[in-house]
Amino acid sequence: MSYEAAKTNCLKCGRETVVYTWPNHSKFCQTSPEEGRPSTVRWMRSSTAGTRHWANSCQHCGVIQGDFYLYSVPDGPFFGRGDEDE
Repeated sequence: MSYEAAKTNCLKCGRETVVYTWPNHSKFCQTSPEEGRPSTVRWMRSSTAGTRHWANSCQHCGVIQGDFYLYSVPDGPFFGRGDEDE
């Protein structure tokens, strides 16, 4: 499986962190990523989504980097992608 990396600033600590997306990923993804999953992609609870899903976390402080920001906000690194479940 191939992961695509991008850099963004953490929504909590403000430090630059690397976030990932992968083939067939959709926002609030319930399907486990395959082998090679980066350690910062974790099964996490999102208060915004009200559910647990596979999400990126900050490599520095561990806080979730929400899919809404990463995929739906024009400044997000994966804007416009991962909308298959909408």
